[in-house]
Amino acid sequence: MSTKFYSILWILYFAVAGVLWLGGVMTPFAIVAFGFVAFGVVFTGMMCVLPGTVSHPETKKAKIPKPEKAIKPATEKSSKAVSGFSLYRSA
Repeated sequence: MSTKFYSILWILYFAVAGVLWLGGVMTPFAIVAFGFVAFGVVFTGMMCVLPGTVSHPETKKAKIPKPEKAIKPATEKSSKAVSGFSLYRSA
């Protein structure tokens, strides 16, 4: 069970309890029933969510440092001006 799904269960639990309380139908029997459900959800969290959260930490991607470019000294421009495309030859 994922942590997100477990959180959604708790949100749903409190939403239903709030609706029943605002509707005026939260009787002592309903409170006991909600107590049993709360116990079940807590137990589910301890058995399903907690071990995965504790034993499997999130993997962090290591940042690869970019190689620094060497600073080239300023060179004089050649007397021949290059225009258009240059010629590429294999060595």
